[in-house]
Amino acid sequence: MIQTKPPRPDGLEVPAEQVLAWGCDGTADLLCWLTSDDSPADWPVALYNRGDDAWIVADCGVVEFLYRTLNTEDEDDSLSGVMEWGAVGPRFLTEAEERRIKASGQDPWPDDTE
Repeated sequence: MIQTKPPRPDGLEVPAEQVLAWGCDGTADLLCWLTSDDSPADWPVALYNRGDDAWIVADCGVVEFLYRTLNTEDEDDSLSGVMEWGAVGPRFLTEAEERRIKASGQDPWPDDTE
């Protein structure tokens, strides 16, 4: 049996088996970790930006990456379709919580940018 190596994702200098997808956004951008280090705490975030058809490796971990993305601090490492960029108070709501707020007659996503 001939064994072949998995191909590298175009634009990354790591084998495909070292790319671990953990999320995506509404425009099909992929959020991944590069698992080449023994310690998961040291895994950088790799983003496949589908709109640009390009990989970007952030110089930080996942929490810092999400913080930067939501606060528009680093547009080079940004996702294609994050409508929350620059939001005053970004937050996460489960679908159930969003439905509950809507059912109470309130807007679960008020415009906090003013």
